Amino acid sequence: MASPGLLVTLLSLATLAVTSGRSFDASLLSRQFVTPICNTPQSHVVTANGMFAIDLYKKIVAPSPTQNKIFSPFSVSSALAMTYGGANAVTKSQMASALRFYGIPWYCNVHAGFKSLTTLIQNDNSLNTANRIYIDTSFNLKPSYLTLTNTYYLSPAQVLNIHGNPSAATSTINNWVATETNQQITNLLSPLDAQTKLVLVNAITFKDKWLKPFGVSSNGPFSASYSMMSVYVCKMSMSCGPVSHKHGDIPSLNAQILELPYVGNEVSMFIIRPNNVAGLNYIDNNINLATINNAIAAMTTKQINVFLPKFSLSQNIDLKEHLQAMGMTNVFTSAADLSGIGTGNLYIDFIQHMAIIKVDMEGTEASGATAVGVCYARRRRDTAAAVTFDVDRPFLFFLRHKSSGSILFMGRVTNPQSSCVAGSGKLGRVFERQ
Repeated sequence: MASPGLLVTLLSLATLAVTSGRSFDASLLSRQFVTPICNTPQSHVVTANGMFAIDLYKKIVAPSPTQNKIFSPFSVSSALAMTYGGANAVTKSQMASALRFYGIPWYCNVHAGFKSLTTLIQNDNSLNTANRIYIDTSFNLKPSYLTLTNTYYLSPAQVLNIHGNPSAATSTINNWVATETNQQITNLLSPLDAQTKLVLVNAITFKDKWLKPFGVSSNGPFSASYSMMSVYVCKMSMSCGPVSHKHGDIPSLNAQILELPYVGNEVSMFIIRPNNVAGLNYIDNNINLATINNAIAAMTTKQINVFLPKFSLSQNIDLKEHLQAMGMTNVFTSAADLSGIGTGNLYIDFIQHMAIIKVDMEGTEASGATAVGVCYARRRRDTAAAVTFDVDRPFLFFLRHKSSGSILFMGRVTNPQSSCVAGSGKLGRVFERQ
């Protein structure tokens, strides 16, 4: 049936035709409005996720601007998108705003975009991502929600006795995350509250070698945090001199950008190095997705002498306050409307995220996991033209999936705390819990 607005217009045209004496095609009244076809739901989701990644990065960095940070925006977006699938009314609109879904055309299915993106990522042998829903024995998911999560997120539901044995339920979830992240993340959750009704979990892991591996390492200076004094850290470099890499300038951030691809050639690490030693804070405050995309598009291949610190970071973050600061407030209160998930007054009790990354001579291994807990209320070298890219100061980095443009992991290094130990190759490790 035609929409009321369209019907009024057609009737007005009919009246005009009658009064003017001209003939009118009555079949127009029976024609229905045709919904536009969304051919690229994946690209819309990638853009939304990218903007969300930058927004969340800024919130995570703000309370402690001199510390190392690491998180997986893809993991957080995936877990929250599953939750969003059961949200309604104000809860849904606030989540859409925080997740940047409001920029996606109304006729595009957000969940179809996630499915397409996840499928593309799964085709890369260096990447793996998975979703799972855990339900308490006393809670029943709505069939429509179970269909949505199964169809678009390939997320099977597993029943646990959370109320009767929250410790065992917690262990089950943590063990699944550990398996999906190659034992990199083993304790995502502390013991669950016995009143938890369901937990939605996403895990992602990446492991690959550098396409152009580093050959040597030696201790070199690094301006840790924002001190003008340098510490000595283990820096990796190419054993045979400069190597061709994509490189560019970002004038708006007063910085340079370098791409370091991996063997699979589907994921690259990008390093954004400020021109000023203390310039990372300015980058943190002014970076946006358009700046990143434009900088990547403008990069050119040059002969580069790369000096990159080894580093290993791990962080466990409670995202609740950060997401509330981004406008997602309703879903954490008794006013939340998650009626699309199941019956009862449901709200989000916690959103726990953990990420880890290890960068060394051979390559990179990174993992991320997010849990949303829902409760009832309650070539020939031209050495003369070589450019030196010495990462000797605090810098921003992100791992980006080439085919989709998705930002998989993102963080900053203000103090690598690594040293070259002869014959061992061991890394100093930074662990931070916030």
